[in-house]
Amino acid sequence: MDPSEAFVTTVIPTFEEAEFIDRCLTSLMEQTWPSDRHSILVVDGGSKDATRTIVERLAKESADSGGVEISLIDNPERYVPQARNLAMKQLPEQTTHVFEMIGHVWLPRDHIEKRMQGLEEIVSDSPGKVAGVGTLV
Repeated sequence: MDPSEAFVTTVIPTFEEAEFIDRCLTSLMEQTWPSDRHSILVVDGGSKDATRTIVERLAKESADSGGVEISLIDNPERYVPQARNLAMKQLPEQTTHVFEMIGHVWLPRDHIEKRMQGLEEIVSDSPGKVAGVGTLV
């Protein structure tokens, strides 16, 4: 696939991440990867702290500035495997690649761009399909 056609959705399962989610989402909002080829899907497991309020505020800020789309969905079963399943059902139609992050990490500005370049190299050297690649954050 031509990298200029790739659309990345970053999935972030959360639960009680108020202390970290602002920095996590801000680092994703500031990526060098084009915001029109990126979306963020926060899947919250019923946080009672300020996690949801922070996500909603940043989603509005990003939308108001023409940035990356940030969506918040509920995960009534709370756990990460269920969050993944819910996310897969609600990915934007144009999604070609899914990255999963945990809510208490933050990333360098070029993280997605570098991961996509690395993935492209792996795919071009691989005789078959590539299902997943891990990385340190």
